Amino acid sequence: MPSRRVSFLDGLRAVAPVLVGVVPFGLVAGAAAVGVGLSGLQAVGPSTSGC
Repeated sequence: MPSRRVSFLDGLRAVAPVLVGVVPFGLVAGAAAVGVGLSGLQAVGPSTSGC
C-alpha cells in the first residue's frame, strides 16, 4: 500500500496539466467579476452554488 505522501504526489502529477488552463481562467474570471463591481464573495458565489 503506497504511503499518503506518494498518493498525494501521484494525484498532484495527474492534476498538474489541467491547472495550466484552470488557473488563468480563474484569474481572468475573478478580475472581470471585480471589474464590474462584485465583491470577492459575490464573485465566488456562482462557482460554489452549482449554478
